[in-house]
Parts: sequence; C-alpha cells; structure tokens
Amino acid sequence: MDFRTSSESESTLAPAATGTGYFDVDIREKEWKTFICIPSRFAMLGLTCLLTLTSLTSLIMGSVLYNKLDLYVTDFQQVAIIMHLFVYSVLVFFCGFGLYTVIYRSRQRGSNFCAMLLGQILFEITSGSICLYFLFNDASASDPTAQLTRCMEAIADTPQDLFVKDLCYRAPIAQGVCLAIFLFLWVLQLFTFYASNRYVSQLQEEYIVDQARGKDEEDPDAGLWK
Repeated sequence: MDFRTSSESESTLAPAATGTGYFDVDIREKEWKTFICIPSRFAMLGLTCLLTLTSLTSLIMGSVLYNKLDLYVTDFQQVAIIMHLFVYSVLVFFCGFGLYTVIYRSRQRGSNFCAMLLGQILFEITSGSICLYFLFNDASASDPTAQLTRCMEAIADTPQDLFVKDLCYRAPIAQGVCLAIFLFLWVLQLFTFYASNRYVSQLQEEYIVDQARGKDEEDPDAGLWK
C-alpha cells in the first residue's frame, strides 16, 4: 500500500535500492520545508518562541498602560484594555502547547495547538478591532471638557511620558504605533499557524509510516527533542 500524502514524501517513501520495499529510509531524515527552505520543525519552534515573547511584551505593555491611564480613561476604554490583557494571557497559555509539540513531537498536542491558535486569531481580530475603536474613538465627544480634563490630569501625573500624552490626545503617532503592534501580532499568528500546520502534517505522515512498521502509538518515553 502506498502511503504517500505529499510531494515531500515521494522521495522519502521511494523503494530502496536493495529491493526491500517502502519505509527503508527513515522519514525523519526527510523533513518537510516551510517558507521554501526552513525545516518545518524549526520554523514552528522559531515562530512559536517569537509569538510567546511578543505576547508577553504586549501583555506587559498593556498592564503598564492600564495602570497609568486607569483613572483617566472612560469605562469603555478600560474594558478594551482589560480585553487586550485577557487575549494575550490566553495566547501565552496556548503557546505552551506549541512548544510542547515541537519538543516532544506530539501529534495530538500539535493538532490542539493549531485549532486553538485558529480560534485565537479569529477572536483576536474581532477583539482587537473593538479595542482599537474604543481607544481612539472619542466616546466623550458630547462632553469634550471632561475628556480634556482627564488628559490634563494624566499628563500632569506623568509629564515625562510622551506616549501617555499622545495616546490621551489620540495623536496620529499613538494610533499608528498601536495599529502597527496589532497588525504585526496578527500576521505573526497567521505565520505561526501555517508553520504549525505544516509540522503537524509532517508528524501525521510519520505516524502513518510508523503504523506500517508496526509502531501504532507515539512513544511517551522517547525524551526531549527526539
């Protein structure tokens, strides 16, 4: 039976020169490639680590922003910032599944990570759009004096923090920075999802070959980075 599932596997599953048939060559020596030339395992590892670091950075930035502007923003803006903190806290948790997948070559955890990351992307695009809207939409346009008072109080408390001033006044530079951060994280998550899906497909192919060799289950005792 031919278990070939992709162009990458054709050379791997070719009959050996000795004539003993398929599966003589270890398929793990023929890794799938992601982004043309990067082994799928290393692509997933690099992107997952980068996504973890950027999520932690975004989480810290959001916490600092919330502490500085807590008393000077509207209730809707507070909700937007809290939503931002929740989203990236969940994303850091999800990244743990991705790192486990790479380290232990876990097909099941990899599938879980891809599903969770896809749901996270869809939810984050929605919540991020709402967050940006509440941060930069003038919710108090009917009472501009109150908004101006909040800004003056925030600037007086943090005179050296130019970003607080720009954000409070909704300056274009603050809007541009926030939008760029959101877009970067969305694109990074899409790339991570693609790389993860490639690696899980590779693990699935290896599993099929292992079944043909009589090994039906993943070996939980194989150790780190097997």
